[in-house]
Amino acid sequence: MKKIALAAAAAVLLAGCTGQAPTAETEISQQPSPSASTTQPVDLSTWPTVPSNAPQTGIPRAVSYDSLEDLKEAIIDTGYDCSGWEQDDVVDLAAESGHCSGGDVVMIFATFSAQDEQLQFYKRWASTTGEISYSLVGPNWVVHHSYQSSLDIIRQGIGGRIEVHKP
Repeated sequence: MKKIALAAAAAVLLAGCTGQAPTAETEISQQPSPSASTTQPVDLSTWPTVPSNAPQTGIPRAVSYDSLEDLKEAIIDTGYDCSGWEQDDVVDLAAESGHCSGGDVVMIFATFSAQDEQLQFYKRWASTTGEISYSLVGPNWVVHHSYQSSLDIIRQGIGGRIEVHKP
């Protein structure tokens, strides 16, 4: 029953964006191709976006970053402690990755499919280990952490959405 109510609410909200209710065809056509190669250059036009008339929450709209260094600087500007920064590039699916402390992982992705695959990995990891973790997700980046409160600090400054990975 909750799913039906949520679907109806989403249809009403989306109808306000376009003037008509979305169909399965328009929803599917707006999704990036799952077969996108991870070796192609970033084409942000195929990535899901938040409508420009989305409800205002006081959270800035997330933007893409050209490099991990740019993302790290934006994170530091939020007041998040990143004094232990190390770019280690250990996340295979990420174009670049590093960490500010032992509890976070900061990543830039070349493709939406690589970003999505990394998020799916975190979900599988939670199911396997029983550990809850969180990801702050932007257009071409993810900041992963064990504590949502840490991501809330970053989100206030650079936007994004928080995904919870739980068993």
